[in-house]
Parts: sequence; structure tokens; C-alpha cells
Amino acid sequence: YQRRVRVASPYLCSRFCSVKLIASQNSQMSGQKITEAELSLHNKKTDVWMAINGNVYDVTKFLNEHPGGEEVLLEVAGKDASTNFEDIGHSDDAREMLKTYLVGPYEKVPAPKAEKKAPAHTSAPQPASSQITLLVPVALAAVAVLYYLFVAA
Repeated sequence: YQRRVRVASPYLCSRFCSVKLIASQNSQMSGQKITEAELSLHNKKTDVWMAINGNVYDVTKFLNEHPGGEEVLLEVAGKDASTNFEDIGHSDDAREMLKTYLVGPYEKVPAPKAEKKAPAHTSAPQPASSQITLLVPVALAAVAVLYYLFVAA
């Protein structure tokens, strides 16, 4: 985000000074980590955040400047783009430029694990395919015995 600030003292600055606010007020300033849920809210062309290697960046103003086109950034908007970023092999200059878009640290909260329930019955009924597998050899044995009895006799 860029904001223009009028300096009170004319000795410090006679014109408007451009001040780049790197962090959002509710995350970086308070030291709060940005959660996956909060990150996912910033997935529109007018508000593009992404996580890269443990930090969240607001790249909205960089969309038009991105050499790969804005579509590439919009595809991972509101998500962790670390793998995508590293797979491309960005230059040191690109990594340095990324710092200007820093919003704050990223905290990926793992999805809650589903609790495993004990089975209600200790012996589960066998599926039909298991019964057919047993029936085939028995039927073949019966045919072989009958064949032996009638043909051999």
C-alpha cells in the first residue's frame, strides 16, 4: 500500500512525501501471524495476497508488472504459492523486490485430524466377493470328483 503523507514541518519536506506502508495494520504491526483462513480472503484481482516461504505478500500492485502475466499470480491468490515460486527459479532481484510487498508472517494451521472410531462390531461380515472366491474352488473340486467317478467308472 502506498499513502501520501503531508509532513507537518516544511523543513523536513516541502512537498508530499511518499511513504510505503509494507505491513497491514492488523498483522505485522501487532506481530500477529496471518492464518490460512485470513489469507484465503484475499483472492480477488483487486486484493491479491499469497504466502511464499513463510511470509504473506500483497502483490496487488505488482499484477501489471509481473513478467509472467497477472494470470499466474491470480491463480495462486489467497493460497500458499511457495512451490510455484520456487519451481520457476526467480532471480535474486525478484526475491529482493518481494520484500517490498511483505504483509507479515504466515501461519499455516494444519487441518484438524479426524478421530478414528472403534468399529461397532468386532467381526465384520465378509463381503460377497470373499464368499465367491471360496465357492469357486469348492465347485471345481466337486466337478472334478464327479468327473472322476463317472468317467473313470
